[in-house]
Amino acid sequence: MRQPRGARATLAPGLARALAFAFALALAVASGLAAGPARAQEGGPEPAPPGVPGEAVDLRPRYAEGDRLEVEARMTLVLRLRLVAASVGLDRTSEQEQVVLRRYRDRVGACAGDRVDQVERRFLEAWDGLRLPGARALERTPSPLHQRRVLVGRDREGRRRARLPEEDRVAIPREALDDEGFTERWEALLPREPVAPGARWAVDAEALRAALGSGLARAEGEATASFVCVARGERLEPDAAPGDYAVVDLRLDVAGPVGDEPDAPRMRAVLSGSLWFDLAARKLAKVHLEGEARLRQTRTEGEATVELDGKGPLVISKRLWFPERPPPPSPGQPGAGARPADPGLPPPR
Repeated sequence: MRQPRGARATLAPGLARALAFAFALALAVASGLAAGPARAQEGGPEPAPPGVPGEAVDLRPRYAEGDRLEVEARMTLVLRLRLVAASVGLDRTSEQEQVVLRRYRDRVGACAGDRVDQVERRFLEAWDGLRLPGARALERTPSPLHQRRVLVGRDREGRRRARLPEEDRVAIPREALDDEGFTERWEALLPREPVAPGARWAVDAEALRAALGSGLARAEGEATASFVCVARGERLEPDAAPGDYAVVDLRLDVAGPVGDEPDAPRMRAVLSGSLWFDLAARKLAKVHLEGEARLRQTRTEGEATVELDGKGPLVISKRLWFPERPPPPSPGQPGAGARPADPGLPPPR
């Protein structure tokens, strides 16, 4: 059935909005990449089953004034989208890709016991990439945080407050700072009490929301974690120094609306992967999750009902170095060429 010309004009804005919502999904999921306030889950893990060797390990992160770290976080989502408006004979399939990258360095300021009260964050690189249907290349746009410095502290009531330094006169959208917290947000999924290899626990809803970030604050679902083993002398990259890590297996199945509108699209993500806890640094060193995301939405455009259905692979990865990422090996050294160069983006004007 041939699509009427008038219907085509009516649906064009709807298609643009549908694609915008799909991109919003990627940014919402990507909010889980940025640093955020960590809070350990309330429920304790199950004890290790009988016969599992290994002593209990304390997986609570430790921070002290002057601690430094470098973080690189990346989210990649490829959606195969199908847009249907049966009343006007529209049935279109396309593919789009989103990539979100954040790379920054933190310096911990004041601490009160185990609580971090001050962090200075310098963003080395922050961009959002989008490859629209039909496009060959990913188009990258600098985030408002690109090459900016952010100070995270507390107000008089003790609430978290992120701001720019007083000497920075370039305005930034307030929402760009909403997810900037003190420490790594995925720490919220770690247990508060020592656990032995083999221990399993269910992540409570509050800890899960803390890990996912404000973009998915209304998402609900299940998350389970298990302490797999202590990996000794492990290299997280070919050119990395060997270290000892506690490896935690993680499985997530979350769903919820992306946005506050009544007809906002609904997203479901089923992910599995692992958290690597550096036993020397007493901090998370690596997060890697992958799986599938599904996006669905039904909205009315004029007299037509438009249905959007998309699904595809989703990968979330995060790497943390203490105190900073080592330089790449020189040509001829072991591991040389293992890290591809990223051309980056120019500084904001």
